[in-house]
Amino acid sequence: MSNIKMIGIALTILVLIYLFPQFTKPTLSKEERLAQFSPPGLITDYFDRTGVALVKNESSHFQKFNNQIYYFFPIPLARYGVPIPEADVNSFKTLAQHFHWKDSFDQDQNRRKNIALDKNNVYCGFQKIPNLSPSRLIYLGGGYLTDHQNTYFCDWSFRASSDSIDPTLSEKIDSMLLGRKIAKSGYHYPLYQLKNGKQNYKLIIKNIVTNGESTYVEGQQLKSTDPYHLRYLTSFQPHEKIWQENSYITDQKNVFYKHEILDLNYNDALKSIPFDFEIYLYDPLSDRYFYQSHKID
Repeated sequence: MSNIKMIGIALTILVLIYLFPQFTKPTLSKEERLAQFSPPGLITDYFDRTGVALVKNESSHFQKFNNQIYYFFPIPLARYGVPIPEADVNSFKTLAQHFHWKDSFDQDQNRRKNIALDKNNVYCGFQKIPNLSPSRLIYLGGGYLTDHQNTYFCDWSFRASSDSIDPTLSEKIDSMLLGRKIAKSGYHYPLYQLKNGKQNYKLIIKNIVTNGESTYVEGQQLKSTDPYHLRYLTSFQPHEKIWQENSYITDQKNVFYKHEILDLNYNDALKSIPFDFEIYLYDPLSDRYFYQSHKID
């Protein structure tokens, strides 16, 4: 047998030795993933009885069920209701109820549906927001909340805590070849606390707040030296159905995609281009394109 064949066989054996434990590694089932992040009282049965929505035609996320408040995540064709054990049932109300807002659809309404309060606490989904007074609560807009002592951003886009568990090799193969989805669980809304400063935070443009010292977009710090000149770039195709807040931001010096700074200086020729519900940037001066914050070579 030639040396080349022997080397090939040896390499094959080594690869199999490496892959064997990967394939035999226990795969977390949907139930096991769910159990790792499931709080007591979780409702996942799609055919279980539905609680009573606190506000009809405004939000069915917060529901009263068995004399307890639940938060139901808006997951298509599924139910995921998490109890809020700290909630006071008698004083619990949504943000819209608290401020007596009329029922009308806009993007900000969509971004505040997961916020509620009672006489003791303010809630982001089912999570109690620490050190935020409900009696002094001010809603700045865009998911930002403050009592002028502490300021928070309650994200309106939920995440799965189970994403922190790396899928096994067999799960990855099943996903690629068979299209099987990896079970997700432990849904929550990211919650960010903003740095305190000498001045109070205020909303300067949609989705962006500043106190003159620190500036935030979607709860992430935006490192702009001139926050009061921030604006969204005009869309090159204004008829495209995409929110302005998903566009690029500039302070007339730098260009940002959300909180990330681009390797690009601002100029008046920049074009923000929405396409297929994604956002791109074109710089005619350098003939360069960007997708989100990434330069396209």
